[in-house]
Amino acid sequence: MFIKKQLPKELYSVVSFDITGALLQVMHKDATKSRAVSELARLWGIKQSEVVTFGDDFNDIDMLEYAGIGVAVGNAIDEVKAVSKYICQTNDEDGVAWWINENIL
Repeated sequence: MFIKKQLPKELYSVVSFDITGALLQVMHKDATKSRAVSELARLWGIKQSEVVTFGDDFNDIDMLEYAGIGVAVGNAIDEVKAVSKYICQTNDEDGVAWWINENIL
């Protein structure tokens, strides 16, 4: 909370944790994954309902919520799994490739 209170209002932060420690990401409020994905979908004429995204950590939640289909990898944090429509194998088990093969190809 201390860091969030220090940031200018046009910035936001996300903290991620792994076995090596904590990672603080500070970004402009308009620089979100969901915004990037929605802009690409618009440019390529893809409907939101046709967008599939994959994620594992806090910084993926907005993108997973935006997508027509949000998929959490098996080793994702619980918060990511909670907003995802599907959960695939872990990234170490090639979960994204497996999901695409099973559901799209």
